[in-house]
Order: sequence, then structure tokens, then C-alpha cells
Amino acid sequence: MIKYILLVCMFYIATSTESSGSCKPCKQVQSGPDAGNYLLEQEKVEGCSDGCLYSKGEVLYCIEVLPNVQGYPTLAPEVCPDSTTTTTTTTTTTTTTPPAGCTSGWTEEMGNCYFFETTEMNAGAAQAACNVRHSDAQLVWIENAGESDFLQQFLAKSSWSPTWTGGFRNDDYAAWQWRNGAAWAYTNWAKGLPVQDPGTNCVFLDASDGLMYNDYCTTGCISICKYRLQ
Repeated sequence: MIKYILLVCMFYIATSTESSGSCKPCKQVQSGPDAGNYLLEQEKVEGCSDGCLYSKGEVLYCIEVLPNVQGYPTLAPEVCPDSTTTTTTTTTTTTTTPPAGCTSGWTEEMGNCYFFETTEMNAGAAQAACNVRHSDAQLVWIENAGESDFLQQFLAKSSWSPTWTGGFRNDDYAAWQWRNGAAWAYTNWAKGLPVQDPGTNCVFLDASDGLMYNDYCTTGCISICKYRLQ
């Protein structure tokens, strides 16, 4: 799917002559957690400031969405640039091969691959299952608000809850950390958490609000595995 989006975006980047105020077949965010290519999904959408609705994977986005209308996530208003120069060649055609995507069955988003495990397991077994599914996979670590929103939207749509992440602490008073050793830089705890109840040393997401909760690591939950594309 991602390869298809890239090819379509490359085509329209080269051929588009529309003004930036109208719906374009392709939008491109060049930096930040929402970086990537977006395809036109629907025109004349009430509540989107340019009347366009775009898609990336299974999520729909508005450009500069107006407050309290429709409820689609906001897509930064960067657009695929129009071509300003024309180059003619009659001798050589160069083809580049895009990097390989995620393993079959995994979902690609923001340069990462995700697997949503629906079998309920304790946290330790869930971590081991991730390693079996892919040698580089760990229980999901959350790096920013954009990734947190993506996970919450997927879980809410699928009605899956609660869901193990890779967050844990070694004992009741130790510092929280991610199982893969990533920096504990972004958190989204529910109000009043984490609790200090002895033994509640593993972190799950709740699909109803996308927030982080801590619970006993022996609890049976579904889980999310993650690995980063190279």
C-alpha cells in the first residue's frame, strides 16, 4: 500500500498544476511525526478548510480542520510541490527501488511496523511473542503524541482493550522504562497514575481513551509489537 501511495504521489508531484487552495490528488508532509504522503479521499467535505479529505492507511485527515467540526485529525498544510522545471532525456531511464516495507501482517506507520496481537497473554509472554514474530520486534514503545494518537485510533476502531505496551519498572519504586531501552521521554498517563500499588509494574493502553495505566504484569491482555524499518 505504501509503495502504491509513493508511486501515485511521485506521479502527481510531476504533473500537478492546481493551486494550493484546491483539492490535490496528493498532499505531502515533509517533517515531524505526521511526515508522509496522503492521497485525496473525498472532495467538498464540510468542516475541512479547503474542502478536501485525505487518507493515509486507514486514517482520514482534514487540512487545517476547523474546531469542533467533523473530528478528523489535522494534517499540516504542506503540499506536494508543483514542478517548476522540465528536464528532457532521450537516452537513459533510471529506476530506483524503494526500501522494503513491513513484514506481511504488520501495519506500517511513521517508519515503524506494528503487529496487533489479539491473544491475551501476560506481559512477559507478550514480549516473547513479539520476538518470535520478528527478530527486531519488542512490545511497543511510544515516542511522541503522534504515535500515541495512531495507536489509540486503531485500538478504538477495533474495540480492543486493554493492550500491553513495553513500559515497565523493575520493582515498586524503580524508574519506569521501555523494554527495548529507548528513552522514557514521552508518557500519556491517565489522571492520578501511575499508582504505587505493589506489583503493578507493567503499562497498558486503554482503547477508550488511549491513555497509559499500570497493572500487574501477570494480567492477561492483548498487546502491540513494534520494530523500526531500517
